[in-house]
Amino acid sequence: MPLLPVNRAEPCPQFEAYRLDVSENVHCQTYSLPSNAFVEESTSSGYKELKARAMQNALTVLASNALMAYIDCENYLTIVYLEPKVEFVRMQKFSSNTTLCAMNSNTIVCCEREQITHFVIDQATKQSSAKRYPIPKVDVKPEETVMNWRVVAARNDRVLLERAKRHKAAASGSAHGENSGLLHDRTQTSFDIMLLNNQEQQWHIQNDQPITYAMLADTCLLGAEATPGLHTCADTIQKEALRDSSQPYTWTQTDETIILALAFPASIEKHDIQVKFRSNQVSIEKAFKTASVVDLHTDADVIENNEELVKTGKYEDRDLWGQIVPERCTFSWESLQTKTGNEVHNLSVLKVILSKMHKRTRWPEVFKGADVPEAIDPSELMMMLEGLEKYTETLGHSSLLQNELEEEDTEVGTPFLLTEVGPKGTYRSAKQSDAGVVLACAAPSNPKDFSILLKRDVDGVVMKPPSNESLSEWYPEASVPAIAYVLASKREAHPIYFHRNEDSSNINVLAFEPRRATLHDLSYNLYVYHVAPRSRFGQSRVIRLGAETGDQGVLLGVVISGQNDIVCLFESKLQIVQGALFL
Repeated sequence: MPLLPVNRAEPCPQFEAYRLDVSENVHCQTYSLPSNAFVEESTSSGYKELKARAMQNALTVLASNALMAYIDCENYLTIVYLEPKVEFVRMQKFSSNTTLCAMNSNTIVCCEREQITHFVIDQATKQSSAKRYPIPKVDVKPEETVMNWRVVAARNDRVLLERAKRHKAAASGSAHGENSGLLHDRTQTSFDIMLLNNQEQQWHIQNDQPITYAMLADTCLLGAEATPGLHTCADTIQKEALRDSSQPYTWTQTDETIILALAFPASIEKHDIQVKFRSNQVSIEKAFKTASVVDLHTDADVIENNEELVKTGKYEDRDLWGQIVPERCTFSWESLQTKTGNEVHNLSVLKVILSKMHKRTRWPEVFKGADVPEAIDPSELMMMLEGLEKYTETLGHSSLLQNELEEEDTEVGTPFLLTEVGPKGTYRSAKQSDAGVVLACAAPSNPKDFSILLKRDVDGVVMKPPSNESLSEWYPEASVPAIAYVLASKREAHPIYFHRNEDSSNINVLAFEPRRATLHDLSYNLYVYHVAPRSRFGQSRVIRLGAETGDQGVLLGVVISGQNDIVCLFESKLQIVQGALFL
């Protein structure tokens, strides 16, 4: 059974379009901050670190819904009271780069460098108290450089922390024209993830990508673009395909790349192999005398055949099915351990990544005339077929889905893989076939909604997690027609959220554009989309934020209040948008 069965949601074949609503009931109230909110410098941050930071909401809301908090530019924790009137109260000062997250109705967790602070607020008296705790130490290797810890989530005395760490490693060989097979050093970024329970470390794991989703309980459910111990979703496909292959090599592809893998004995090292790239050829050459390529099943006939393939130069100057961009092609060398019965086999795997010259071209084979099929998970194939069903149905009237779509019209969202982490840090991760594509998470509010909006073709499906925080099947609750198609046109939109009312009958999707205001246009657009169940038409609104003054600065955080107002924290302003949601 798939973990994220988006195809079980009710389809929307009758839907046609979103219509612009020109309601005059939308009002914006703007308040100047007593001091600007903190904006972290990004000049020295890598791509993955920027991704992690983009997911950090600088404004947090407590259970009262009228009580919020942020860190200002002088590192003071600032409390925002929305009732009976909007009021800003400066509290305790912290060190630079402090992050925060609400734990419960009156407690905020602040994370600064190597310590966390539980900040308890009495809303009636506006008094507060604070308790500081050191963050447990995690071993750091000499070649690693660690960044500051950040608080990702907090719930019921549990706090999830994350920090980026950079480490130098022998990189994959990078080709520049004919000069390939050269090694160089590069900095790689991964993430330490730690769960604290009552200030004590409960477990610590590592991941190649930052956490994008977290449900904290005795068993925790985490979501990210990759799972612990794996590098990327593409790597997962490749390693699983290797285990099931009896061919001399295995391969798979994405819209932009071809990923080719060959297995070697553990005795063969990276410097024994040379890889050269040309626009229509790849050459894998041996730099050793006794080479043997082995299959993971250790069949004697296959071993002998593979050894002969290398010795006779089978992979030298091989013509490719399509054209590639040599400067963007790379290869890497990895060590794997497989098990057949009671026997353990140590292997080395050469992974070659080819950059397609013509993106989104589907290659039927890697090498011309080679009869090695692409490795596709059967469950993925079933999902592909199920996804085509709606296009084979006869519709009795005009529909958005009957119009001709370009591939880029649905290129939107972020890969999403789930991991279940037990109380002792043991984890179980979803297979690649259970991966989804996230369009939006629920907007920060109280109580917190742990559902997510997943992509299904051009639509979106709101998926509800299992109640036991385990790696089990999610439940499709509602469809949002054509929302993936709409969001694909908003390349600069960030953040993107969805929000449901208390009985979940109304779903609003919110998109803020652009990510950062420019010198020529200092305002933002807030797009709101809503569709009633089984409706032919949806409603949309476009709300201008910061149009009056234009000096609000960067958008740092968004929260939905208990009165269904959208509260936006900018660098120098707090803006409350009333009447924007369709209720």
